Amino acid sequence: MSDKERDHHEHKPHRHHGHSSRSFLDASAILEGFGLGPDETILDLGCGDGHFAIEAAGRVDFDTAVYALDLWPESIQELKEELDELGLRKVKPILADATEEIPLPAETVRVCLMVNVLHGFVHNGEFEDLMQQLVPVLHTRCRILIVDYRKVEDEHGPPLEVRVDPDEAIELFRPQGFRKGKELEVEENRYAMELVR
Repeated sequence: MSDKERDHHEHKPHRHHGHSSRSFLDASAILEGFGLGPDETILDLGCGDGHFAIEAAGRVDFDTAVYALDLWPESIQELKEELDELGLRKVKPILADATEEIPLPAETVRVCLMVNVLHGFVHNGEFEDLMQQLVPVLHTRCRILIVDYRKVEDEHGPPLEVRVDPDEAIELFRPQGFRKGKELEVEENRYAMELVR
């Protein structure tokens, strides 16, 4: 039995699908705070309905791609419909399981957004699988922008034992050469943090 399979037997898997964060996270303020460069190719990993990807698209050059990847067909379909309504071609939806494949060329991504998804990968024992797929597509000089739940009791979001606090997140990415950059105030029970390499 693999480590991943063992973890699924020992812990109830956390579903990588939930309510949209559009109503409680200000994507515009968060991306403004981290200052996206106009030529930084972006991957919104676990994009959900894609509202961060759509916001990011307005902050990069016309010919700079924003990739929006999610495991769930309904999320990608919803995003495609919104992109059609907006006439927005810069956002490229990708239906894929990031722990198995991230179908992008090597060293493409300058900024990887992980909004409310890190805790799920960690809890499900999928973080190493994710990194095997993610690291090759990251540029040598890149940033990972994490927005997630603080490890505090809260009636909203995942259970306390599933959450990953900022210090834990830093340690998870340290072996790949990342260090903590800027941290933003978002709301009481969430954090927004930049990891840079």
